[in-house]
Amino acid sequence: SHMKQLASSLVMCCRYQEALDIYQCLMRDERVTLNEIRGNYSICLAYLGRFDEALPLIDELIANHLHDPSVVLMRATIHLLHERWEEGWKDYLWRGTSIKHHLRTLPFDKWNGADLKGKTIVLLAEQGLGDQIMFASCIPDILAMQPKRVVLESSNRVAKVLARSFESCEIIASKQSTNLSWASRLQDVDCFAPLGDLPFHFRR
Repeated sequence: SHMKQLASSLVMCCRYQEALDIYQCLMRDERVTLNEIRGNYSICLAYLGRFDEALPLIDELIANHLHDPSVVLMRATIHLLHERWEEGWKDYLWRGTSIKHHLRTLPFDKWNGADLKGKTIVLLAEQGLGDQIMFASCIPDILAMQPKRVVLESSNRVAKVLARSFESCEIIASKQSTNLSWASRLQDVDCFAPLGDLPFHFRR
């Protein structure tokens, strides 16, 4: 409907209160898909800092099997803001399906936290420079697991910093494109992990 489009546009313009008012009206309209509207409504509440109101709505939506990664990602943000690390990083694992241009994968098994002693792991760059530096704070935890080899992809702009910081890692400087041909040249890789998955394992 035009009202839904208007509300979406208002959210894009950070005019959350006006969007919230529209979503409240839409929730009284029997013709609309309520789950979608409730999801958008709860996200607006969160953007307005009304976390105590947003979180129960989001929990209910997710419990009712709403497969909307943006709602799960908003719950991750709320938990992380309130230092509920375990819940936050668990929900944060959904980010790849929500932020499409960050969804890249490799033709190796995804690391699940298992023992890395004597293994080779590839760590895949994601998001911006600050994110990569923040997530790189978990690389010492990876190295402490005594892998045989750590291959670290990073943005061209931070590759030199990470190479100096982690001399035992092999650094692949890249443009973070969907062209992952560099990975096909790697030998005997056991697993890979996106950098942003590391806090789920090490920062609970």
